[in-house]
Amino acid sequence: MKIMGEIEMYAWKRNQRVSANSLRCRKGFTLVEMLVVITIMATIMAVLLPAVNSVREIARLTQCKNNLKQISQAAQNHVATNDERFPCGGYSHFYIGDRKRGNNVKENDFAENSAVNQRGGWIYNILPYLDQENLRNADLKTRSETPLSMFYCPTRRRPLVYDGYNREVRGDSEKITLRFASKSDYAANSGPYTLVEITDRKSDKNRNGVIFRYSNIRLKEISDGTSYTCLMGEKYLDADVYLANKTGDESDDDSYLGGQNKDTLKCLGDGRLVMDRRGLQKTETFGGPHSQAMNMIFCDGRLAAINFNISSATLTNFLNRRDGNVVTELSK
Repeated sequence: MKIMGEIEMYAWKRNQRVSANSLRCRKGFTLVEMLVVITIMATIMAVLLPAVNSVREIARLTQCKNNLKQISQAAQNHVATNDERFPCGGYSHFYIGDRKRGNNVKENDFAENSAVNQRGGWIYNILPYLDQENLRNADLKTRSETPLSMFYCPTRRRPLVYDGYNREVRGDSEKITLRFASKSDYAANSGPYTLVEITDRKSDKNRNGVIFRYSNIRLKEISDGTSYTCLMGEKYLDADVYLANKTGDESDDDSYLGGQNKDTLKCLGDGRLVMDRRGLQKTETFGGPHSQAMNMIFCDGRLAAINFNISSATLTNFLNRRDGNVVTELSK
């Protein structure tokens, strides 16, 4: 009996040592434990990801506002050094600037090939005030295909060259076929017009905007006040053409330096500001990729966030420099 008892005790102790060693040697997780960890991590990511994206969008929105302020400051410097005249809107999208024609137009002269009229657009005309004199004087291909980061909203796309309309463009005596071009996510105020009126040359001198075809508007002509008249802002763009314009959207198919063009000039359109969305082309209007509001610069350099639900009447007043209907609630 004593021997049997000792054998049983030995077996019990041995089993205890084996069990302890097994516990010490176990290094992995069980399937249940791994599933629990994965569930916890997924829950944390679901909670944190919207917050992270929100912080990123705030940073992108801040950069977008800074872009507009920088562009606006260049326009203000243009006004200060050119007899209080806002940048000229140029002639048409075919002309990516004339290096030898200065930045002005002859009063009441709308001739395409007038030797004194600058046919390049308003962005081409403010390049010297953005420390881009070398770009202004570069050859036609270089200036057409050199992106400037300040003209790209970071919420929308990176400052790169994107595909365009693949058409012939001109500057001075040069001609090239432009397949890819630098773009702009910002546009100037050509007035409270419909598309037909924007493309009607006969009405150019009667426009009520600030920058348009061969415009020559001075500070004194902003009779509604520079604090109440829009100078520029974010443009609406179909989200499907951010990176590749495969649908022929006319509001984003040319170089940002061209003359009067729906790429860089906007108007009242259908009277609404629109947030970017997929599959909706609106070639005339202001808008943007940010939620709730678009950024607008007034003629005095003030930046304001304009809600997308602004009334058509109020938007019309902002875009008309001389209708006598001054909107003051956003100017406090």
